[in-house]
Amino acid sequence: MTRDKIRDRYFPMVNAESSVDIPQEITETHNGVIAFKSDDIRHDVMYAFVTDCMVEDSDLEFFLTTASRDVISEYCRSWSYERSEGERCLYVPGTPEKMYDLFIDKLQLDIITHCTVSDGWIHDSISKRLNIPEEILRKDIDARKRFVKNFKQGKVEMFRARGMIVGCAGAGKTTLLKKLHGSGITDDEKPTETTIGLEVHEDVFAIKENKLTDFANADNSSNLYLDNNLISMTDFAGQVAYYACHQVYLSRRAFYIVVVEMSKKLDEESRLYDTDRHDPTGSLFHSWTYGEYFHFWLQTINTYCNDGITQKDPKDTTAIKDSMPNVNLHPLIIIASHKDQLVGTCNTSETFYSQLEACLSKEQTLKRLISPYRYFEVECPPRALTQKQQKTIDIVKQSIVETVQKLPHWGEEIPLKWFELEKILNNEKGNGKKVIKRSELKETAKYFSVVEDDLNDVLRFLHEIGKIIYFSVDKLKETIIIDVQWFVDAFKYIITDEKHFARKDNINALVNTGKITGQYIEEIWKNKQGNRDVPCVDTKVGDETDKHHDSLWQSYLNHKDEILQYMDKLGLMTRIEGHVGADNEEMYYIPSMNRTDFSIENKDEIRGKQKSAMIVYFFKSYLPHFFLFPIGGKLFKVMESL
Repeated sequence: MTRDKIRDRYFPMVNAESSVDIPQEITETHNGVIAFKSDDIRHDVMYAFVTDCMVEDSDLEFFLTTASRDVISEYCRSWSYERSEGERCLYVPGTPEKMYDLFIDKLQLDIITHCTVSDGWIHDSISKRLNIPEEILRKDIDARKRFVKNFKQGKVEMFRARGMIVGCAGAGKTTLLKKLHGSGITDDEKPTETTIGLEVHEDVFAIKENKLTDFANADNSSNLYLDNNLISMTDFAGQVAYYACHQVYLSRRAFYIVVVEMSKKLDEESRLYDTDRHDPTGSLFHSWTYGEYFHFWLQTINTYCNDGITQKDPKDTTAIKDSMPNVNLHPLIIIASHKDQLVGTCNTSETFYSQLEACLSKEQTLKRLISPYRYFEVECPPRALTQKQQKTIDIVKQSIVETVQKLPHWGEEIPLKWFELEKILNNEKGNGKKVIKRSELKETAKYFSVVEDDLNDVLRFLHEIGKIIYFSVDKLKETIIIDVQWFVDAFKYIITDEKHFARKDNINALVNTGKITGQYIEEIWKNKQGNRDVPCVDTKVGDETDKHHDSLWQSYLNHKDEILQYMDKLGLMTRIEGHVGADNEEMYYIPSMNRTDFSIENKDEIRGKQKSAMIVYFFKSYLPHFFLFPIGGKLFKVMESL
């Protein structure tokens, strides 16, 4: 029905000069409550109201402020919401931002279960306005209803963040972390040891009175996250051999510190230096320059670090977000290290940042990630810092504080039940457990009135924020990995030799193709640990009360099946069905270990468009290199089954 027909039918005597009562055929009264006689009439009147009265932004603002929650819930939708056939909607624009704020403020927690959540463009606004984890909004309707129910029963505010330090091997990442932590080496005869795989430093910093301080939870407080504003750090190894395990921790919830060695020329190949620690022979990184590595890390961060600020709703033609300055839009800090070693190079403090920008000449999106306001040149010699050097470190620490406090999830609120379950897992990990059975956790969770579905919600959330590793699929749903560092170590031991070099040509040919037996994996774990026993409490399958101290390698053997199944799920390796080793051992394929080069014959086949068993993919946009490993594993499994 058109607007004129609606006006003629329901408001025949209403004009600018007159005022009359609403016609009786429109409304009716029940128990003193006036209501429209039918839904069709109500919808028609609403349509007339919107088309005649919603002219300016101020009109919509007044409506969102004064209309009832029921009316707003029934008719209002976010700008990019895709309505169903026949659905009546009043679209609320995302710009200016206060429109979404008024919409969210009116519905409060009810917006979490509202149909407009199907529009992903409003998730960031809801998360920030209600101070809740954005991950909740991507769940199904039942999970969102449970969240709202538990949230209303009790909530806690969480101030915690995770920093990721990335960069080439030897750039000074670990040394920087030590200087930030105040644990710098004072003996210049003791160089910092190379990071192996990645090292997780849980709750290593605290923010007190807007300053970054060292933190030690000496009393193992169960209210750790209620009493402190804490920061954990993950130190990523720069050697390409370890890149496969980085995907376990890369997250949009983190802030990133990219360390670039400014004493090296950005157009030089990194493999020419420090080959003992960095040998990418046989990998796609073989001839990469320092500048290409910088570009690579920014591309990776841009993929994983989606903070929603620079996104623009494609249907919102009035959005102005892309015109905002690029300061403080992304949680990324650049550290130019080894400034004290600039003598004899062409780099200078005045030009190095410009050179980094030049590495991104055609990448406007990546340029938005960096800012001279978050760029610092530091000196981290293997000895006590001078007053001037310490002052620079203090400036970096303050930048970390400012970056963390602007993270969307800093200070977010979660249901109290979730917090109690997380405390249980933290306590188990603190007692030395690496893995816990879901049935065991479920039994303990009963004391907090946590039902099966609540347990699923918490485990999925803790997996998404990097606290645990958990998948609710058939083979894995009973096993929860609560010590992620322990799990990553299990993988890094497999993919590296004793000295953690990239694998050389003289290593067993089978291993260089990425194939390895289950028995050989066990031998690697034993040899890596040696005779060094590490206290650890593990629960064996079938005997959940059996607590015992054992060596680290023994804990891997106890949970070998679960570890390998999780590695398969994460794309780190895949079991080769139907293939066995010399002693009838199960065989596995690890894509990141495969050093087989792409031969000239292979290239000629592709160029000549000959029939081939090879599958070649071309990507128009950037695909993170970490994705290539799980893709390779899946393709290998498919090909082996043919």
